[in-house]
Amino acid sequence: MHNFTIRFGSTDPDTRYLINTDGVQYSNGIGLKLSAHYNTVKWSNISQFYLMLEGGLGFVGIDAKDPFGDEIPAASYHTIAGGAVKKFSWRRFSIPVKALVGLQAVDLEGWWSAIPGTQEGDRLIRVRNSAIGIIAGSGFEYLLSPAATLQLGIEYRLFSRTKVWDLIVNEEFVLLFAGPSVDASGYNIGLTFVWSPPRLSFDPANIV
Repeated sequence: MHNFTIRFGSTDPDTRYLINTDGVQYSNGIGLKLSAHYNTVKWSNISQFYLMLEGGLGFVGIDAKDPFGDEIPAASYHTIAGGAVKKFSWRRFSIPVKALVGLQAVDLEGWWSAIPGTQEGDRLIRVRNSAIGIIAGSGFEYLLSPAATLQLGIEYRLFSRTKVWDLIVNEEFVLLFAGPSVDASGYNIGLTFVWSPPRLSFDPANIV
């Protein structure tokens, strides 16, 4: 196990997170993702070519322990990404191909007490590792109605590995420190329901 230490001051005990020597490795996870698409056909003259923005949050399995040696079964993560998607359609079926650039952060958190076994001086301690990367994906879509689509998709996420972590105590940023790297790359498979709202009364591109 790799051991890195977070110090809160001369009067506070060390707070340790124990993580695999090779860094943090995700296992299976579950999450929720929301996205918005903008049809560019008016100015690109390319049919079914969309700009998109998506955000997601969820939980992934992780091999780590809190400062008291208890297992942390999962870490939380959140992602925001933007890019483009092109759809190739035939009747009610289509195959989307997308490419995005995004930012993803993984959080580990635990409680620290001034007196072990009590809630005196409780502090919520969170350490966060952020990385930038690219997301490429495709899938299979079926049009249920003019406004509803069911999609089975697969994507590959390639994110940088960084050893820079944020230390956050009681929701306040404290400092940056060096810790083990996080491997956030890998495949995602998901089943998605897409609902397209009625036509907007304005063109978002005219705001820019």
